[in-house]
Amino acid sequence: MKKSSEGLGASISEMLDTEYRGVSLYTVAMMLLVIAILWTGVSVVEQIQTYHQQYGELQKLKKQFRHLQMEHQRMLIEQQTFSATPQVTNRAVTELNMFYPNLSDRMIIHDNKVTVFTSDASSNESNTPAINPETQH
Repeated sequence: MKKSSEGLGASISEMLDTEYRGVSLYTVAMMLLVIAILWTGVSVVEQIQTYHQQYGELQKLKKQFRHLQMEHQRMLIEQQTFSATPQVTNRAVTELNMFYPNLSDRMIIHDNKVTVFTSDASSNESNTPAINPETQH
């Protein structure tokens, strides 16, 4: 058995030592191995570079997401603050110059009658029709 394994090793080494048109088969095999190793190294470097770029982008997006979550929470708090009735009233008066109408400024319209509330009518608690559209032309 020892002879057959030595014979196999010897035949492989003889085959690699033989030259084909001046180029050793051993040299060609080593060049292919070197090229394969270099190609593998370049591929690994490209994958690591891509990983680092994507990781950096992920970190930026996570930071932006946290910022947007905080802003969303702030907006919800602000919405709750401004939805309170006193806050709405205060902003309506100060920013929009709105006001509650006086009784004399209020008008209720029913069917064909217009009822105007005045301060006198409110003290009597009776609604008097002020204008009847059917009688005016």
